[in-house]
Amino acid sequence: MFTAAGKGRIEVTQQLLRHGSIAEGRDQDGTTFLYQAIDGGDAAVLSLILESVSEHIDISTTNNLGLTALHKATNIGMLAIVKPLLEKKADVNARTRDWDTPLHFAACKGASSRGP
Repeated sequence: MFTAAGKGRIEVTQQLLRHGSIAEGRDQDGTTFLYQAIDGGDAAVLSLILESVSEHIDISTTNNLGLTALHKATNIGMLAIVKPLLEKKADVNARTRDWDTPLHFAACKGASSRGP
């Protein structure tokens, strides 16, 4: 699931989800497959994951650095990825170990919105 989500492989991701792969696991950095999907930058894969498993996962869970999926999405500045996370009630006030919120990340990048 990590590889499929991170590489934007929507067909593979669909198959894995269809066969019950919720993939709540984490890698050595505490990164979830949702975070990996955002890192891949594919809004369609992210939407598929959010529609399929959002009731089974905490979208505001953090990795070892305290980063949430919303932190990652704002850091890359893609509105097409930020918006679905906000619609699923991602924690906008979540703070990293350095006390940064997703808004801090967006401001540091100078991002207002970047297309898909």
